[in-house]
Amino acid sequence: MRLPDSGAVRGVSRSRLWIVVIGLLLTGIVAVNVVAVSFATQASRNQSAIQELERENSILRSAGIEAISMPTVISEAAETGMAHPDPTTIRYLEHSPSDIAAAAQRLAAEGG
Repeated sequence: MRLPDSGAVRGVSRSRLWIVVIGLLLTGIVAVNVVAVSFATQASRNQSAIQELERENSILRSAGIEAISMPTVISEAAETGMAHPDPTTIRYLEHSPSDIAAAAQRLAAEGG
């Protein structure tokens, strides 16, 4: 590669200014590399933090699922005095609009 044959290029290449220019360019390259390495380090830290949070999230999810599982709910209900009915004894009641009116009258009579 040939540099242009101008007085400025010849003057810079023969003086100590050339050393300063090359030094500044090398310093800039080193600074860019340091910044790139620091970004890579931070990205690695962030990835580790993400993995740790995902592990904790998984543990919390499994604990939450265990807390609302049917055996846990049944045992907690039994400890508080609630009964677990036999599914064959459960029956559903039917009602009519006149039942609602009668219930409202009973509530009004009781002061409720």
